[in-house]
Amino acid sequence: MSRLFPARRKKAGLAPGSLVHVGEALAQPAIMESIVYNTAKVLRETLKSPADVPLPVDDAVTWVQVRGVHDVEAVRAVGEKYGLHPLIMEDIVNTTHRPKAENYDNCLFVILKTLDYNSDTREISIEQISFVIGKGFVLVFTQGENKGFEAVIERINSSVGRIRRSGADYLAYALIDLVVDHYFLALEPLGEDLEALGEQLLENPDQQFLVKLKKMKNELLAVRRFMWPAREAVGALMRRDSPFMGEEVAPFMRDVYDHTISLMETVETFRELLSGTFDLYLNSLSNRMNQIMKVLTIIATIFIPNTFIAGVYGMNFHYMPELEKAWAYPAVLGLMTAVTVTMLLFFRKRGWI
Repeated sequence: MSRLFPARRKKAGLAPGSLVHVGEALAQPAIMESIVYNTAKVLRETLKSPADVPLPVDDAVTWVQVRGVHDVEAVRAVGEKYGLHPLIMEDIVNTTHRPKAENYDNCLFVILKTLDYNSDTREISIEQISFVIGKGFVLVFTQGENKGFEAVIERINSSVGRIRRSGADYLAYALIDLVVDHYFLALEPLGEDLEALGEQLLENPDQQFLVKLKKMKNELLAVRRFMWPAREAVGALMRRDSPFMGEEVAPFMRDVYDHTISLMETVETFRELLSGTFDLYLNSLSNRMNQIMKVLTIIATIFIPNTFIAGVYGMNFHYMPELEKAWAYPAVLGLMTAVTVTMLLFFRKRGWI
């Protein structure tokens, strides 16, 4: 049970809001960075301690990244500085949470999962990412040293598009959209692997084929497990029931929601293809076994009458007239050969071989 519910095991008996990290613990402390920008300027800083975390100001957007939620004290310090609810901080350090979106008095809390594909190991890695969206600020908490938001940072630095002219809600949209876009980048090579398995199935599937099939099935199950609630979370942001997501962001969130629907359809298609591939694999094993049994049955059937003939003439009764004849031995061999050829011709005529 501890494998299925690690958070329940670690937090059993603790009061609600207790900060206990659940997930992979890293050795180094959390890396904190802030980006404060408006239409006129951008200030990017690497923060040495939570005390250096800037608070939001009226004429700018404040974006704080905390990379490494295993550092519970850093999460606690930043959360307390921004007045986050204890349950928010509790969920941030628990990396086994399902994606969700929740409204609080002073912020909007969103949990999503990042999806990355390792081209070397051909595996998908899933990590949790938490967003706290408030008036003039966005806090981002990631499991590890996630540097996947460089594209958004580049847009801020170059003042491309409306991001510098918009508020924190648009920044949150840009970050969430980037996370969702990475899902497509991770699923594309997974689809290529699935096609490769289909080609291998037609050629010569071996024992490793089944191992790859099971591995891919587990990966798709893991993706599907968080993709459904991720779609619900994005849908909640689209419905504009939070004061921290403005009217101008709603059309963009609808676009992200459409992407999540497309992703779900892709995942379901992959699961159907995988299920079909597995069925074909089982059928191919069954057909191969049938072919083997067919050959063995034909061989056994051919030797049945020859075994009978050899058994009769191997009884060594004294009064068997053929035993005394010089032609008896070649005659019996000829009879066996004739029976074998006759049976082979009969099988071929019936289409059995």
